[in-house]
Amino acid sequence: MRAPGKQHPGPLLPAPAEPVRRWLISILLPLILLVGGFLLWLGAFAPGGAFQAGVVWAAGGVLLWQSGHPSLGALPVRVWRTSVVLGFALFWLLAAAALVRNEPMLTHPQAKAWILAVEYAAALSIAVCLTSLAISGQMTEDSGQRAESRRQGTGVR
Repeated sequence: MRAPGKQHPGPLLPAPAEPVRRWLISILLPLILLVGGFLLWLGAFAPGGAFQAGVVWAAGGVLLWQSGHPSLGALPVRVWRTSVVLGFALFWLLAAAALVRNEPMLTHPQAKAWILAVEYAAALSIAVCLTSLAISGQMTEDSGQRAESRRQGTGVR
């Protein structure tokens, strides 16, 4: 229930689409995905990994949103929530399996594959969490202003 007098900020809308932003994101987004993937792969052998990759991917998500691409807003809330929980849930599942099998964690012969799976899930969770934090922060600040500017056909300055 909403408190009396409080209004819902309205639908979550991306930034107004501009051709230069769209062109720039079409060049930068593949590079961002590759850099994040490289950091994640490098984390299996050296310092770095899930958090660094997740932050880079989150920056790509925020850039995608700022470019006016509506794809992030089209995802159902259930997908966002599942993605946020995925990393922790997979790690918990792995720990519970080791506990049930009564063996130390990650001593299984295929432990490297499980470590990489947890790293990938954690990176995805971190990216979705940080992206949603950035987007929801924008929603509370200026979604009403953006909705009004879209109705009038002008951009938000």
